Amino acid sequence: MHITALQIPQATLMPWEAMAEHPNIEQITEDLFRSCLDPQTQRFTTIAHDYTFEMAREFLRTPALRWAIMSQGRYCGNVELRQEAPGHYSMGYNLAPWARGKGLMRAAAREVADYALQHGAHSIEISAMHDNAASIAVAQALGAKLIRKEAIWTFEITQT
Repeated sequence: MHITALQIPQATLMPWEAMAEHPNIEQITEDLFRSCLDPQTQRFTTIAHDYTFEMAREFLRTPALRWAIMSQGRYCGNVELRQEAPGHYSMGYNLAPWARGKGLMRAAAREVADYALQHGAHSIEISAMHDNAASIAVAQALGAKLIRKEAIWTFEITQT
């Protein structure tokens, strides 16, 4: 799947590959680094507790089916798709502390899910820890169906 920039009301979703050449790459790296040190981000993701600025720099250089959420020129988070099988993807997302509570992730995840479903995805799974209310709320706002409810809840969006 080839990705392009997407627009939501409060932000632009930039293809990840474009980030390495962004004119504000140092500030973006700093914002990503600070976001990854946030206790809530670390609690609900697999980001290393000893995350470094160099790790952030390398992450920004790593190709992926990922969009950076950029609002007012600032990095605010990202949405990523991972192809698990032909037509089947999983979605992961995170949002910086300064961008929370504004509806950015719901809009960004909706835009990415719609884009993926229009470009070959038949289903998208979203997994969230059972006590990650924010991620669960995003999945529910997308109309994802709860298909597994254990320590990790799994939701699925399918093409209608």
